[in-house]
Amino acid sequence: MRQPINVKAGYPFGAKPYPLRIVNPDGSVLGWVHGGQDYPAKVGTPVVAPHAGKVTLSAKNGSAGEEVRIESGAYQTRLLHLSRRDVKVGQTVKEGQQVGLSGNTGFSTGPHLHWYLSVNGKYKNPLLYVTPPKPTAVYYIVKKGDTMGKIATAHKTTLTKLKQLNPTIKDINKISIGQKIRVR
Repeated sequence: MRQPINVKAGYPFGAKPYPLRIVNPDGSVLGWVHGGQDYPAKVGTPVVAPHAGKVTLSAKNGSAGEEVRIESGAYQTRLLHLSRRDVKVGQTVKEGQQVGLSGNTGFSTGPHLHWYLSVNGKYKNPLLYVTPPKPTAVYYIVKKGDTMGKIATAHKTTLTKLKQLNPTIKDINKISIGQKIRVR
């Protein structure tokens, strides 16, 4: 699962006091606490599906404003206060697929995205379910005079790590100018 928006998380899940009594989807009471995770964002910031699933709601929904709801097995995501919805009910979405744009609709104190995540009918802190993004691979193009040792030192890594990242290089003493070497 990933965060639904590429901004730093703001007002947290479980914060007290909260002006609304939150009821879980299964009917039990969470209490007078913030039942989701807020992300302060400019109106129009892309919002993506935090997990794959089926869109079960895409509509204006009272105090939630413009809302997209995605369900998959035990997970139900609600993305609130959108300025635009890009998906329709019944549509299947992939993790990371754009579903709308952040906004300031419904009962909102300013532009932001509010993310509810319920697991088996109970609201949970969504950040506990987010998998950190995989590091992006970084490559280096071999230049005249380079050795694997020099490349390792320049990129603050080791020869052992370079060997792991480049399994097709059988002999580290035989690299060629212009060859692409993964360094991270």
